[in-house]
Amino acid sequence: MANEALSASHDAWNTQYGHYLSLSQLLEQTEPRERELLEQARAKAQDDLLDTPAPTLTAVMQKLEILFEGEL
Repeated sequence: MANEALSASHDAWNTQYGHYLSLSQLLEQTEPRERELLEQARAKAQDDLLDTPAPTLTAVMQKLEILFEGEL
């Protein structure tokens, strides 16, 4: 039962992190006139991701990378 909870937490993290990364990549490739909506979507995804408990040390590092915007 504990493994199922940990696996679900890990899956939720991976899903949200993947969504955040996808939006970040799209933002880099989009034209300036389309950026505003994409920036809003990425900001919401980032907030949701940071509110999600990090299931592993790797996830903690990913959160820190986001918080410090690559300055680690």
